[in-house]
Amino acid sequence: MLQCNKTAMGAAQWHWEKDVNTVWRTARAWGAAAPRWGLVVWQVLLLSAIWAAAQWLCSRWDLPLPAGLLGCALLALGLFSKLVPVRWLAAGTRWLLADMLLFFIPAMLVVLNYADLVRSQGLRIVAVIVLSTACVMAVTAWVVDKVYRLELLLARRQRQQHKSASRKGQPC
Repeated sequence: MLQCNKTAMGAAQWHWEKDVNTVWRTARAWGAAAPRWGLVVWQVLLLSAIWAAAQWLCSRWDLPLPAGLLGCALLALGLFSKLVPVRWLAAGTRWLLADMLLFFIPAMLVVLNYADLVRSQGLRIVAVIVLSTACVMAVTAWVVDKVYRLELLLARRQRQQHKSASRKGQPC
């Protein structure tokens, strides 16, 4: 919203009113009116703007960390503090994750530039990739299993407490 304030000298000074709710209401209205792909483009642009702001902050303050990491931290703070609702980014992030393989094509092209290294160390590289992937999968499966068992145990305890409370005639 643009406001005009007159100074004592009569000159007009223009000030942008920083009303975040108005900006996001407008963005939400545009997103609702746009087709599905328009919403995805809008959300990817919003994510890109967060990265660009993080890049600017890193270069402005000479921070020794990547802009992607700072942007991720800023986005996490926004999501956890509920300043940025998940629905504002859901479709864009879903599209980015679904087509993530396309973002690795440049990495494969770089590998082609180092054909000699791949010929001489290729089996070792493949072994490291396979073993590290297997380790990550095994640890992830172990953690998921432990969390699942914990959830079952907690649910069982809650049911037992509920049954014992109902037998005594007390409300839960």
